[in-house]
Amino acid sequence: MKIQLRRQLPTLLKLIAILIGILAQALIKNHLYVSIGLWLIALVVLFFGTRKTTNTIIPKIQASTLTHEKISSWGYIFSILAVLCLITSFVLFSTELPNIIAWLIHILSLLFILIAAYGFAKSRKKKTSKENSWRWFEIAALAAVLLLATSLRVYKISQLPYGLWFDEADNGLNALQIFSNPNNIPVFAPSTRLPAHLIYFIAISIKIFGQTIFSVRIISALFGIGTVAAAYLVGRELFGNRRIGILLAFLLAVTRWDLIWSRIGMHGITVPFFELLSFGLILRALRMQRFRDYLLAGLSMGLGLCFYVPFRLFPIIMIILLIGISIAQREYLKKAWRHLLVFILGVIIISVPISQFAVFHSDEFWGRTSQVSIFTDRTIKEGIQTALRTTGEHVAMFTYKGDRNGRHNIPSEPMLDLVTGTLFILGIALCIYKIKQPFSIVLLCWLFFMLAPGIFSLDFESPQSLRAIGSLPAAILLSTLPIFALIEDQIHIFKRKTSILIATSLVLITLSIGFINSYNYFVREANSSDSWLEYSTRDTIIAREMVHFGDTVDFFVSTFYFNTPTIRYLAPSIKEYHRIETHETFPFLLDGQRDAIFFLDPDRTPVYEQMKMVYPDATYTEHKSPGGTLALYEIYLTKTDIQSVQGLVINYYSTPEVSGKPFLGTSINQLNLDWTKEYPGSLPFYFDISGSIFANQFGEYKFEIVSPSSIDFYVDGIITFHSDGGTYSGSIELAKGIHSIEIRGVGETGKLQVSWQPPSGEMTDIPASNLFLPPVTNNGLVGSYYANANWEGAPSIIQVDPFIHFYFHNPPLARPYTVEWVGRIMISEAGTYEFGLESIDNSQIYIDNTLLLDNQTLNQYQGKSIDLSEGFHDIKIRFSDLTGATHINLYWKPPDSDRQNIPSEVLFLP
Repeated sequence: MKIQLRRQLPTLLKLIAILIGILAQALIKNHLYVSIGLWLIALVVLFFGTRKTTNTIIPKIQASTLTHEKISSWGYIFSILAVLCLITSFVLFSTELPNIIAWLIHILSLLFILIAAYGFAKSRKKKTSKENSWRWFEIAALAAVLLLATSLRVYKISQLPYGLWFDEADNGLNALQIFSNPNNIPVFAPSTRLPAHLIYFIAISIKIFGQTIFSVRIISALFGIGTVAAAYLVGRELFGNRRIGILLAFLLAVTRWDLIWSRIGMHGITVPFFELLSFGLILRALRMQRFRDYLLAGLSMGLGLCFYVPFRLFPIIMIILLIGISIAQREYLKKAWRHLLVFILGVIIISVPISQFAVFHSDEFWGRTSQVSIFTDRTIKEGIQTALRTTGEHVAMFTYKGDRNGRHNIPSEPMLDLVTGTLFILGIALCIYKIKQPFSIVLLCWLFFMLAPGIFSLDFESPQSLRAIGSLPAAILLSTLPIFALIEDQIHIFKRKTSILIATSLVLITLSIGFINSYNYFVREANSSDSWLEYSTRDTIIAREMVHFGDTVDFFVSTFYFNTPTIRYLAPSIKEYHRIETHETFPFLLDGQRDAIFFLDPDRTPVYEQMKMVYPDATYTEHKSPGGTLALYEIYLTKTDIQSVQGLVINYYSTPEVSGKPFLGTSINQLNLDWTKEYPGSLPFYFDISGSIFANQFGEYKFEIVSPSSIDFYVDGIITFHSDGGTYSGSIELAKGIHSIEIRGVGETGKLQVSWQPPSGEMTDIPASNLFLPPVTNNGLVGSYYANANWEGAPSIIQVDPFIHFYFHNPPLARPYTVEWVGRIMISEAGTYEFGLESIDNSQIYIDNTLLLDNQTLNQYQGKSIDLSEGFHDIKIRFSDLTGATHINLYWKPPDSDRQNIPSEVLFLP
């Protein structure tokens, strides 16, 4: 009994180490130091659990001693032909000739080398050992894992993620054009600055399934499924056990990190696919010692170089593997050098299209890498210091604090789940404990080398799970090692009953991994606002609405979403629509002949509220994330809504005072009245026309007035034109924006017609789209925009801004420029008022011509209080836009109220 217990103790200690590790991981977020203490205990327990074990902990990698294949003379001939075609295609790709010829010769080189390896390689009489035959439950288990992988990657792939991310859409747009000229197929996509091979697959998918989200994402899903199959290959070849291969495939099938990139139509998922496929094939080549296996391994690695940038580091891992084998087996190179040449030839042949581009267009090929490098615009010392910090962040991302980008992860959630993270740390400990084993070195190098693309790029994104995705297969392999050790113990130590208990524990561990990852992705991440919003979700909503309504309405779209790849890909039939800049406000030119739909970003709340006040019967939709975060404003205006505020009010009076109750009141769409044959009441009558006019650009407006008698024309409450009848012409400089107008006169037989000539325009009737009825008003401040940093000279732009709440995404003038807003503010109740500004760059507030506040702090609110009497007070705001990402927000805090943006209702022109 004691002997049996002593034999079983190491396995029990391993299980205890796993349980303590899971507890440590559960506490790591909120109790870091307690977690570290528990981890130290777990590692000590693991050490005693493995110290005296004789079972395999780290799988051995070695080349088979089987007799190597030989190649016939014809095999050499076809190999030479392949090399000649390789050289020819390399040269032709670099010329200005249509590259279809280069592509055909490139394909021919592949065909020749495959014929050489498969058709003219022959083994000696000594046969390889036969593999164990498949058992039915192994077939069922592998099929179930592949089915699970497929289901997890294809389920609602067009709706989850909900949005089609910018880069996905860009890939789709590139795919639509990639085969537009069959005689010249691009090998590199300039917009993504990546090889075009993934685009070829997406183009084929679009041909089959149409221009949809599914067509873009299904390619990534297929690569993801292929990654799971490749993981099985690695597990089988590495551990010599199909069941471990199935286990490794399962872990990769359910891991959320792999799942995320399998459901996004981007290059990332290709890295783990080609890593595992290349590694599995080279392991198979080492076991079988056949030319075909070495060739397939080479072709896999070479093809991987034609996809995502991080894979370019993986050949280092393969070199480390082969060096380790060469050191351990001194005869290997001597016997297998021809096979290794075939491997290298496979790498070179298939990568010719992109390798020639790297040689002849190196600036473009390496452009993105140089741009995102942490050494760009830094000294070497600064770069090294940054790299040390990002290294720590990337090492910690597996189990402590992961990628903060909601598109890549649940922000800051560890990249590995609770259980996998535990097994991962224990796997690293096992590799360090068995560091003399070649595979320990290979696996640790794989993990850390493939973190480098994330470590050495854009430190503000650190940790970056996309560029570091090459470390994912190594992490899953490390996570498999503790389970492998338990399975080895189960096979060699335990009796049947105890063995079933251990097997049950392992099943519970793996199932819990599957459940946690599935729940985290399909529930937590799917309902996380931080993730939901990060996939160009707003653009996707807009595109779907555009497709729904078609070209029967006019679309007005916030500048952030205007003409983005997502909209161009998902709504290809909508070619023309209107851009709304972030500093634009109501009104917008609408002729009232078509319905109109507005899409406003969440920061345009004042504009949204303004529209609700003007068009109370319109349809207003606030698109929100599953978590309730506002994503987008949508406003649907029917023709009736638009026409309801167009025009001017005309009231008719019997007395010249034009006061009191008119005997007739109505509205008119244009200033074109004919009293020649019919007129209201009896002559003479008196009329008052009032409303608002929208000057849609700053400058001089010429007015021509034809009237049968005398009239007075008021603009913003000031008499501007007077005519005694007949034809009158006059000019006035108008700020862009809404202005109140009023026309008073004596009605006589004849016509009253007012025309205008806008700046750079022609004399024409004033359109109904520029005339507004109440509740439209001219509330606001007059802003003068100066094309310098000192408010000097004549302003380049003058406009009426109803409020001061602006982000200058595309500034109205080239930076640096300055703005001065002037006007009056209505104080309805005497008391103490706090006025404040939050801006980039500097801003000031003047009340009654006295400086109240000078805010020199960037992006921070500053406020100051002042006692004000009831009535109007002069207000002036100054703002400097000198840098970028600039904005200004004007606030106040009336007595007994909370701080808020100053509403337009209390702002009046000077």
